[in-house]
Amino acid sequence: MFSMWVRQSNIRPPPIISFAELVGNLANHGAYSSSLGSTLLASSLSASTLPHIEPPKNINFTMMRSLLWKVQSAALLLLLCVVHPVQAHPGAIASGRASCGTEYSTAEQAYVIPDIREAWYLRRISTCESPVFWTKFEVTSQNQPIYIAVISPEIERFQDQLQFHGILYGPGIHNGGGVMSSNSGGNTSHVVEAAAADATAAAAAKDDDDEDGFTDIPDSLPKAIMVDQDLAMAGAGYMTSPTNFGTCAFVDTNPVMQRFSDLHEGRCMEEFTVDETFEDTLQQSTTSWSWWLYSFNHKAVEPGTYYLQTWLTSREDPTSVVQGKYEMTLGPWTWSGYASDATLGEAQEQGTSCSCAVNALDYKEHYLERLGGLDSSFEVAQLSGGSCTTAASSPCGTIPQEPYMSEGSAVEWSGIFDLEAGRTYEWTFHSYYQGANESLYGYPDPGMYVHIVPASNISLVADEGNEALTNAVDAQGDAPELVVPEGDSVWFSLPQFIEFTETDVANSTTVLIIPEENATSLAFFTQHVPSEFMAHVLRDQESGEYIFPTQVTLYVDAPLKEDTNETTVADEGTLDMDESTAEITRNGEPTAEATTQTSSTEAEENKLPVSGSCPFACASLALAGAMTSAALLLETLC
Repeated sequence: MFSMWVRQSNIRPPPIISFAELVGNLANHGAYSSSLGSTLLASSLSASTLPHIEPPKNINFTMMRSLLWKVQSAALLLLLCVVHPVQAHPGAIASGRASCGTEYSTAEQAYVIPDIREAWYLRRISTCESPVFWTKFEVTSQNQPIYIAVISPEIERFQDQLQFHGILYGPGIHNGGGVMSSNSGGNTSHVVEAAAADATAAAAAKDDDDEDGFTDIPDSLPKAIMVDQDLAMAGAGYMTSPTNFGTCAFVDTNPVMQRFSDLHEGRCMEEFTVDETFEDTLQQSTTSWSWWLYSFNHKAVEPGTYYLQTWLTSREDPTSVVQGKYEMTLGPWTWSGYASDATLGEAQEQGTSCSCAVNALDYKEHYLERLGGLDSSFEVAQLSGGSCTTAASSPCGTIPQEPYMSEGSAVEWSGIFDLEAGRTYEWTFHSYYQGANESLYGYPDPGMYVHIVPASNISLVADEGNEALTNAVDAQGDAPELVVPEGDSVWFSLPQFIEFTETDVANSTTVLIIPEENATSLAFFTQHVPSEFMAHVLRDQESGEYIFPTQVTLYVDAPLKEDTNETTVADEGTLDMDESTAEITRNGEPTAEATTQTSSTEAEENKLPVSGSCPFACASLALAGAMTSAALLLETLC
């Protein structure tokens, strides 16, 4: 999202100092995350090599300080770009993905930022079922700078509907200078007008450049938001979006961030453009816009453990949580370079099993043609948006993870779909854009073995599904005995290989599912995770309705985390068909002899495309800023 920051000018400008002293002050505040950059700066910016800037007499000192600050800040940014190439902060979750559901939804399960002195971005899908996102980090020094910034991707149904809120818990936080609310979030006497007044007052306090950016926790919080009273004993402060998004003033107080905030059609937005060399091929040569929701340079008062609890509400009704998406940046006020590989690995190994936003384009909902022509209506079906008092339930949630069902198991995913007999459902697999330097589109794998059996609960047929699919993969490999090509219907109770259409013919492959009268609940066992191909949903061929699975399990080498409430398997049902007498059928018709076909290539181990970071060119911008500010300074002095 951002590349490099210097001090935000809502902090009182320092007295007139030399450039070398400025560098030293910034370094003392954790400005440089790169030891190489710090070493080079220290060696190249000694006091003996930099002039001391003293003010002339009879001038406006306040204006002179402000202009000098801009000159020094812009010059420092330019020097950092030259000394240490600008690199954007990495995603704390790999592949540009977002978390959602019950993962990281409580203080006990908070996402751990391994080093808050480095900058990170985290994406979150907020649903009515799981509206809260928790992060956790350690502060090592007094008054340590903590930057918090929030944007939301430009998606029409969310435009100006989202209000960001957060509570930062930590030792010595001032609680906005008042008494912290004891509201637990469950008080049924919440009044919209009172809550709106609370939120407006909090935003106004921020708009007035409140010194620490915190206000009292409002008495009227959404019912779903629970203040952690134990954590709040040490200190807590509330933050929220500004009242006016029609100006970038809340971002532009930072001399670096103002270069990444622009009024676009009357709204403060961030423009994000990458070229053909960008690491994530899906995003190469694209431009996207995001709405700014929040930006502030905070300070952690005392060393210790800090927790950040965040959520979204309606702009009109701060007591109502909403569905939405947001990207949050946490880190120091300024930085350059990446975290170390070890630190990055520590962060990303926490991972996500969110069923939605499986890549950057899926999260941003743009350039969907690069996802094999994915229809935008699919995104609306996943997350319709709107207040949780009226919004439809979202299928986005945390997929429970379990160990592989047996040693050498070929099953990576299972799910239950509840369908209607006699209707035809499309199961579509999408190829991905491969970048300008590769073949235009390609699949992560050339096809996928599947085994579909009538059942109302995975546990009832888990052994059968695992054994059938694993045996087929082991015995048949790249020479499947039963192949289902584009346009054909799948078979029930028999493992088969769905062969993806060559991308020079089409960018997607669709096969058909037609349930029988006595088998409308179907258990799917798949060799790969369907979301690799944006295929974790069926679509009614006639009505266009999307059908999401009612039970889902992801099988991994080892669980990333303990199962949560959301991972609980539904009550066991009974098979609609007697397994011992079930005939092999294809959409209810007795099967003809299967024709053996050979796949052209062997399916490889699945891998999701990896999203890169967000680099920005800053040298020319910093130079322009330095020249402009220098000109203003000279005009003032003369």
